[in-house]
Parts: sequence; C-alpha cells; structure tokens
Amino acid sequence: MRIERTARLLEPLIPGAIRQRAMTGAENWMLKRLNGDDGLGAIFPAMINAYEALGALGYASDHPLRAQARRAIDLLVIERDEEAYCQPCVSPIWDTSLASHALLEAGHLEVVTAVERGIDWLLE
Repeated sequence: MRIERTARLLEPLIPGAIRQRAMTGAENWMLKRLNGDDGLGAIFPAMINAYEALGALGYASDHPLRAQARRAIDLLVIERDEEAYCQPCVSPIWDTSLASHALLEAGHLEVVTAVERGIDWLLE
C-alpha cells in the first residue's frame, strides 16, 4: 500500500510522452484480447474492467468495441421467470481447462486424447 501511495505522488512527474506511450501500449494490449462476445478472459471482473477502461479512454458507449464489450457482459446475465443472476465466467472455457487439468492429474493414459481435444477447442 505504501508503494502505491508513493507512486501516486510521483505520477505527475512522469513526462507526458512516456505516460502516453504506456497508455497506448496498455490500450493495445487490452484491445487485442477483447475476444469478441466472449469478453476479455471470459471472466466478469476482466470484462467489466475492459468495458470501463474503454469508457475512460474516451470510447463512446455506441463505439463498436465498447458495445461488443457490453454484449459480452450481458451474455453472462441469466434471466428466468423469478430470478436473474450474473455468471462469473463463460463456464465452458473454465470448465474445460479445469476438467482437463484434473484428468491429467489423475494420471490415466486413456484421458490424453480427450484432454488434447479440449485443449484444441480452447485454442480455437
């Protein structure tokens, strides 16, 4: 916490060109990972942070990238007759990786093909 406070005090001393280069680099990093309607990382915190970061960077709510980020968040919301909730992630992505890891940890050779298929699906 002390480092953060010190950094905030020193931040105004950072030359504008260096700050802008860092901001542009961070923006480009994020834009490359928005991942369409699956959202950044397919997890709610990253997705909502990306949406808000785009707004802070000046992207209007109707800009295609920000609208896409919002759609990704909206896809996590499940509405039923008497209830609504927000999933924390796109379940198939996390479930596939966790199940693949568990299968490998079990150490049975017959699961290798299934795990490879799961990894291929994740890579797509």
